Amino acid sequence: KDRYLYKGVEIYGAIKSNLKNNNNYTKIIDEKIEAENIVILGCGYGELPLLFALVHKSKQVYAFDADDAKLSVAKCSADGLVNNIVYKNVLEYEEISNAYFIKLKENGAVENE
Repeated sequence: KDRYLYKGVEIYGAIKSNLKNNNNYTKIIDEKIEAENIVILGCGYGELPLLFALVHKSKQVYAFDADDAKLSVAKCSADGLVNNIVYKNVLEYEEISNAYFIKLKENGAVENE
């Protein structure tokens, strides 16, 4: 969580709230997923992609969002921790084979649960 604090208490609070309200995303992270690639749509500040990449180092995580400012925070927060995340604007989306899709709602909740 501290990797998000540099952007201020408002963003830090939003991250903390998302993690708390979604039980640290344990349900989706603990799910057995066979696909090699994980695509997360609406990744926001990147909490779920970062946690997923840390736990599933053999998976490639592709995280998309329409908000470049949020993507910037997400990239910075993951920098130096993992090398299996690619962050992109949703406008740059291309077909990704052998992928499992996760869509997040605006409040950070997983939509496909």
